[in-house]
Amino acid sequence: MTEVNPQKSKDIVDKKKTKKTITFNLLKNPEDNEEIKEFLKTLINTSSHFGDSNLHASVKKQKIIVTKKHGCNIINLNKILQYLQNALNIVCNIIANDGKVLFFFPEDNEFGEMIKNTAIECNQFYIIGRWDPGSFTNFGEILKKHNKVKNVQNIYFANKKEKSVFEKKIERSRKYISGITNMYDLPNAVVTIINPKSYVLLKEAQAMKIPVVGFMDVNENMNSATYPVPINIKSPKTLELICYLLKKCVFQGYENNQSNKEEKILDIKKQSLKNIEKKMVEEVIEEKKDKKQVVDKE
Repeated sequence: MTEVNPQKSKDIVDKKKTKKTITFNLLKNPEDNEEIKEFLKTLINTSSHFGDSNLHASVKKQKIIVTKKHGCNIINLNKILQYLQNALNIVCNIIANDGKVLFFFPEDNEFGEMIKNTAIECNQFYIIGRWDPGSFTNFGEILKKHNKVKNVQNIYFANKKEKSVFEKKIERSRKYISGITNMYDLPNAVVTIINPKSYVLLKEAQAMKIPVVGFMDVNENMNSATYPVPINIKSPKTLELICYLLKKCVFQGYENNQSNKEEKILDIKKQSLKNIEKKMVEEVIEEKKDKKQVVDKE
């Protein structure tokens, strides 16, 4: 598989985030030993440190494995913390500078649904399931193709089988573009789980110079992502933790985004008006009830 040049990709990121640089607060106080211990306990409780029995050469070079137990390579907890901080920091900075991130999960299952919901909550783009080749390298045409299929109506079919095949094609197109409907340009970064099903995405991201934040097991090439995170991606609890941390870093990015601050102020004002209107309606209803009770007594 093609390797990413981290320095080259880093230069691309730096060009895009020209406004400001912030630090994502993975821990409230990074120098607080007790807080660090608590987070490391969380990694243990979510089985985040259990790696595959096979080791990729790039992982060996990084010296992040502390031992082997019950057929699993045990990842250094402090290293996981370090890689998480670096990866989430870049996502946070992209959001803070009006950037957009694409969340990709290569399988359409319950974990894919988890990633999809995270992307929706973060107001970011997502693609769940098989990567359609050319989605980055031929972005405009791929989007056009799916939109064309999605909007097709009143087609004559020779038989039920032909109709069934086409309906499945329409459903897949609808599903594929549902998370990128408003994506009119390539994203500033991709967040993905790395396994063989995501290799096409990685190759295209490199070709289009899009930084990749990749969560991967220790049998994968760490050089395939710009910001790799070696972690147990087979554990549901680990994926839940990843989703939680992604939301946390995206929301911090929004908080540091000046234009979003102004939008939030407007939203707060609108919500305040709604609350006032609701209160007024409730008071009117209450007043009518009181009048009715008085009339009934008379």
